[in-house]
Amino acid sequence: MKALAVLSMILALGACAEVTTFRKPDGSTYYYVDCENTMRWAETCRFAARRTCPDGYVPLAITPIVGAENDRRYAQCVEENQDRVQEGQAEQVCARTPHREGFFACK
Repeated sequence: MKALAVLSMILALGACAEVTTFRKPDGSTYYYVDCENTMRWAETCRFAARRTCPDGYVPLAITPIVGAENDRRYAQCVEENQDRVQEGQAEQVCARTPHREGFFACK
């Protein structure tokens, strides 16, 4: 029974949404939580923001363009294009995904 409790706790902690901290040149801080991650089923983005900012938070309108290292669809498209070139086929256009949700600052 004790092992089951420990295992449940480990799984619960692993399912929490990861919050990334960023610092602007002026010293202010803002945060990002990956709202598109399929592994975040146990914790909503809103809850992660409330956990990070217990006195409240403000959503931010930041639109970074994510590159191949973070965008699975873009990375898959680039990889498929490499195969197409080797087979003598035309490349398809690979669009990078703008991530608009998930940025916030504490009040």
